[in-house]
Amino acid sequence: MEDNDVVIVGGARTPFCEWLGGKRGDGGQGGRLASISAEELGSIAI
Repeated sequence: MEDNDVVIVGGARTPFCEWLGGKRGDGGQGGRLASISAEELGSIAI
């Protein structure tokens, strides 16, 4: 694989928008993924 190659990865859908605001699905504060950055979640999914 070269540095300029494009790779399309299909995978799990992660609800970034909910965790980005620090709210759970029920509207409460926090959430189990609140401390994990979007980049980390993406790398885990890949």
